Amino acid sequence: MSSYYIKKYGVHELHQSNCVWLPIRKGMVKLGEFDSALEALKKARVLYDEVNPCSTCCSIGKKRSNIMSVD
Repeated sequence: MSSYYIKKYGVHELHQSNCVWLPIRKGMVKLGEFDSALEALKKARVLYDEVNPCSTCCSIGKKRSNIMSVD
């Protein structure tokens, strides 16, 4: 299980806690612990209309353009 964070200002971006691109935690919201980035992304999209997964730490297994809708 990994911890996930969302950047709450500007473009909402999902990051794992160990991501090299994770912005300073100030301005981040801890989303919680999840087994996969896809699970975290689904939860994030309940809270925010538009959330993009970090291309470095949130491998979803699909191209970014194809994950705008996760059901």
